[in-house]
Amino acid sequence: MKVSMKGRYETNKSNGPAVALATLGFNAGDVKLRACFHSYKRTALDGTLVLDSANKVSANHALGSRNCKLKYTYVHEGVTTFEPCYDLEKNSWEFAVARKVYGDHVLRGWYQTSSPVLGLEWSRNSKQNGSFKILASVDLAEEKKVPKLIVESTWSLEI
Repeated sequence: MKVSMKGRYETNKSNGPAVALATLGFNAGDVKLRACFHSYKRTALDGTLVLDSANKVSANHALGSRNCKLKYTYVHEGVTTFEPCYDLEKNSWEFAVARKVYGDHVLRGWYQTSSPVLGLEWSRNSKQNGSFKILASVDLAEEKKVPKLIVESTWSLEI
């Protein structure tokens, strides 16, 4: 069994409050479960079912709300990932494509139809060198197209 903990802190737009997040995850074979605890007293549950090495289905639900997302992931030749995601609460789609570009580095782009938000993410997931994520997104519906930037670092512990 693998257990991991993750922490994240991000600032919101000009007058919004900052957000803190803690995540506790458990992996047992082809089934993965995760609980996230947010600073604004919300708990989210995630579940993933791995169908084979190239296909998986996952679901995310925020307890006490109608927020639920279903996602299908297809990995083509171990390098490129396609992820359509349907948001039941918003009745909308999100489309993402990711590609391994250098060793354990990944570039990922996505578009959300409900917002509409366009984003780009660069991440590295390495036990030896540490893991990080740098994310930039822009809301195309806003008059000023100012990107939102997030920087995240992760530490994992195997038991």
